[in-house]
Amino acid sequence: MAHYKIRLLVFVPPMRSILRALLILMVAALPLRAQIGGPPGGNAQNDAATVTAACLARLNATAVRDITLRGRARFGPNTAEIPVTLVATPDGSYRIDFATGAVKSEVFTASDAGRAGWIDLSGTVHELPRHVALAAAPWFSPALAMLSRIQSTRGTLSETAGPSTAATVQVVLARSTGSNTRAQAVTQRLTAITVVIDRHNHLPFRLKFDSHPNETSRVDIPTEVTFSDYRNVAEIPTPFHIEKRMNGGLVLEINVDEALVNSGARVSPLEGGAQ
Repeated sequence: MAHYKIRLLVFVPPMRSILRALLILMVAALPLRAQIGGPPGGNAQNDAATVTAACLARLNATAVRDITLRGRARFGPNTAEIPVTLVATPDGSYRIDFATGAVKSEVFTASDAGRAGWIDLSGTVHELPRHVALAAAPWFSPALAMLSRIQSTRGTLSETAGPSTAATVQVVLARSTGSNTRAQAVTQRLTAITVVIDRHNHLPFRLKFDSHPNETSRVDIPTEVTFSDYRNVAEIPTPFHIEKRMNGGLVLEINVDEALVNSGARVSPLEGGAQ
């Protein structure tokens, strides 16, 4: 099963502000390749870089060390809600634990050789193939989904300006790794995520990427996550309503009851429960 809350005296700025400023400068300096659309005048590259940097600052992304969400989930419309716990960290690792259902947990651990998989109610681990693991990102956290691509040490970052409007900006973030051009192109395609950013409040309201069946990486399953009901949690804007769709159909709806930022949570390995 495959499926990442921004004195007019001489002073020394806190380390958090320094790190945030460095990340904004890094993103703004990244080369952007224009695709289709973009603002008039052909400034899609600068436009996307500027809005992306503003988005990361708005999310206070560099201050996030871990996020834990607890709430209720339903698998599609007209289904019963079940308790769910979601944990994510900036390296892209995440874990989702459901109280019941065919899938007990969904796990991706970047620090554990990039393993991905799911656990059934009996505790049996079902490991997923590498092409599924490569596409994994903490999709329920806009800040960490973006950081999982920007801060990753696995290869070089590709940032591409997508179709933009007066209200939104799209930016595609992907990683490129491999010993040759063909391998790099494959990993770039498999790790690509499209972030749709509101141009006015600089918050992501949609995340798009392709999921893939276990059997092959050549079949793309359009996957879209929408975010709403943003609330500030420890100065981190965090969506409290999340919907995930595949091929246009609603597959998971999450209503968050409690959110914790920098509580020391970590993503446990592909076994046991969330910690």
